[in-house]
Amino acid sequence: MNAEKHFHKGARFERTQAKLEPAEDWETIIEACYMAAHHFIEAGTEWHGVPHPQAHAHRDNISLLKKAIAPSEVQDAWRNLELLRPGSIYGSHTNGTASSEARDALKIIKEWVEKGRPSLKESIPLL
Repeated sequence: MNAEKHFHKGARFERTQAKLEPAEDWETIIEACYMAAHHFIEAGTEWHGVPHPQAHAHRDNISLLKKAIAPSEVQDAWRNLELLRPGSIYGSHTNGTASSEARDALKIIKEWVEKGRPSLKESIPLL
């Protein structure tokens, strides 16, 4: 999957979770934010000069972000999603607060990714 496809997949997860109610759907929101962020990171690190990884392993995202010299705020946002996700799976986060934290982290990651995204002009080869 190339960077642009990763970005679009992340955007689909983002749109889906945005339709959900934080207090009722917190598990799904956190999971969707996590997946969206993962795909955004795959795209964004490539756009920031890191070769596209073969493994696509979530555990490699911090390493990719460091190689791409992502700001600490972006790295911290991913770490926060990594902390929120197990809680959503095992039930330790039971209110809309965790949903808001996940959405905030996703926003931070996506904004950084979009800064590195090539413009349409840059991505169209000249003939």
